[in-house]
Amino acid sequence: MPRLQAGTLKVGDIVSAGASYGKVRSMSNDLGQSVMAAGPSIAVQMSGLDSVPGAGEEFSVCSSEQDARDAAQTFIDKIRVQRLSDMSSGGSMITLSSLASVDDPDSEAIQRMNLIVKADTIGVVEAIRSALGALPQESVTLRYLLTGAGDITVSDVDLAAASQALLVGFNLEASDSVETHAKALGVTIMTYKVIYDIVDDIKAAMEGKLKAVQEKIPLGKAEVKAVFGSGKKKVAGCMITQGKVQKGASVTVTRGKKVVYEGKLVSLRRVKDNVDEVSEGTECGLGCEDFLEWSAGDKIECYLMVSKTRRLEEARASTAVDIATLAG
Repeated sequence: MPRLQAGTLKVGDIVSAGASYGKVRSMSNDLGQSVMAAGPSIAVQMSGLDSVPGAGEEFSVCSSEQDARDAAQTFIDKIRVQRLSDMSSGGSMITLSSLASVDDPDSEAIQRMNLIVKADTIGVVEAIRSALGALPQESVTLRYLLTGAGDITVSDVDLAAASQALLVGFNLEASDSVETHAKALGVTIMTYKVIYDIVDDIKAAMEGKLKAVQEKIPLGKAEVKAVFGSGKKKVAGCMITQGKVQKGASVTVTRGKKVVYEGKLVSLRRVKDNVDEVSEGTECGLGCEDFLEWSAGDKIECYLMVSKTRRLEEARASTAVDIATLAG
């Protein structure tokens, strides 16, 4: 809720506040009443910014949306330089993924997880931050929107809802009214008694933001010995040379050094029976989706593609550079 320090703020004004900017669409006073203008020392709640500015950020009215956007970008550039300076202090190293987070915070290379942490004492808050700071953050970074000692409040819930932040409480229980407000806004208040439980849950949430990777699990290999049938009923007569082939699995067909087909194995017959799989040393007939151009001597690799969630440790950048080398 901004408080006017000088001048008058009106609905329709274009403003910038830290990294945020936009046109004031509506304002309301501390009584929830809609107002069209506000003067010095008046606190108002306003809507229209493209994002939620940080607490304490100064805002100003701009002559145009481009000026407001430029002001926000200048602020972002300033923070970027400061982050580079912070990472370079003491001769520390910066990973390529960390550099990506500075250059482009919204890129797919790195993601942010917003946190609000409240505890019964400030010492516990610092202990929680220290424990979470040990988590790898090259691909998902933790951003603390608010930390402090004291009860979880309606304002904390509002901030969590607006910023899609995780709201964490330690040795605290939210009041019924706060719980009701949180439920209405779809905010889950996560309360704990053990710091390591917080670390485990936050780590799991961070890993949930990582893009899953496709992993290839080999099943077996086969060689085409003959081609049977004609037209759309053409099938490959094969010998399973390694492992097994499985109906519904993925296959790659190579002819010499050239890949001639990649797709699904849709039919599999042993003698005259339809089967789900055939093992090494066995002959079979197989057919693939939308592929009929079989040739004796073709090699078939059969495999499964499974989606695998990465761990934070696996998502670390493999290359690190000394920030001093970036100066040029």
